[in-house]
Amino acid sequence: MDILKYKRDYMKRKNATPEGAAYNRKKVQDWRRRQIPEKRRLCHGRRSIRGKNRLTELREAVVDFLVNRDGINCPYCRLPLDMNNLHLAHKLALALGGKNRLDNYFLAHPKCNQLDGIKVHRQVVCKD
Repeated sequence: MDILKYKRDYMKRKNATPEGAAYNRKKVQDWRRRQIPEKRRLCHGRRSIRGKNRLTELREAVVDFLVNRDGINCPYCRLPLDMNNLHLAHKLALALGGKNRLDNYFLAHPKCNQLDGIKVHRQVVCKD
């Protein structure tokens, strides 16, 4: 325990000197040089050739698939969906063990989706 305290005190004194501060600056600059190319690769990898974000393209593809599969009407209120303002909802909520898969998604109005809470989709739509 005394050895660790001695090392810690020694490093505090050393870092307070101009040589210690220069050493720390150099180490920080080296670390940043090593980290920045990785960040650039990550940011560059998210962009597609056309300049759109790949996540946006993926969401558009999912929405197109769901419109073709389920139609353009909201399953809750049966009104047509506005393509600029819609939610990807889950038939079986994630909190109840649902998965993020296409067979568990459907499209709904944001207000309709928020009003249903955490319920199974069939319980809300098929209540007679």
